[in-house]
Amino acid sequence: MARRIGIRGYCFRVFEKLGNTRAVPGILPGEMKKAHALLDEAIGKDPEYPLNYYNRACAFAEEGDKSKALANLDQAFQRKANILKGEQMPDPRADSSFQKYVRDPDFVSLMKKLGVQ
Repeated sequence: MARRIGIRGYCFRVFEKLGNTRAVPGILPGEMKKAHALLDEAIGKDPEYPLNYYNRACAFAEEGDKSKALANLDQAFQRKANILKGEQMPDPRADSSFQKYVRDPDFVSLMKKLGVQ
């Protein structure tokens, strides 16, 4: 199995390539296509690392694509056992990328399914 380098490793460099160390919310709208390409590359390098999917969910949420955002959140939490030591899964309800969905019935339902209470 390939060694995971995690959000502080490869994914951090993904956003650094965009001149952004604050992750998805700080990406300019015109850079989102490049962000998706870099996130897809991160998933290709380590498809079991949950924060790759979480970050892609944030990108889709920022774009207003609720169905893809929720699908990627689901994939992220399905892989939560693969989180790096010392890291924890973020709470999407507290993430600025998902604030527009916190009262959305589909989002609420997914949070219950994932055990995020």
